[in-house]
Amino acid sequence: MTSDDQRIAIEEVCGWKINPAKHNAKCLDWINQNGNTAHLPPDYLNDLNAMHDARSIIQNNTALRVEYLNQLRRVIGGLVSDFDLINARSDQHAEALLKALDKWK
Repeated sequence: MTSDDQRIAIEEVCGWKINPAKHNAKCLDWINQNGNTAHLPPDYLNDLNAMHDARSIIQNNTALRVEYLNQLRRVIGGLVSDFDLINARSDQHAEALLKALDKWK
């Protein structure tokens, strides 16, 4: 998946949608998961805080949390320690989450 594909997929699983009433070329207005308009969704691929919020969608599903951690280990590669998991980049977290949710293409 390209980074744009990943960004869009993460935005969709987090409930973000383009506001059709405000759609224009460079400055897209968005509707967040609460139905409120916002200028832009968080930068999930480059912001660990945003990915922390995105991961909250799996917090109550033990099987998905386990799958997410297994996917994160695969994304990081090699022998993965807890330290490696803690220090994974936001794009690695995004890839692992999309794979755990079966949204990776």
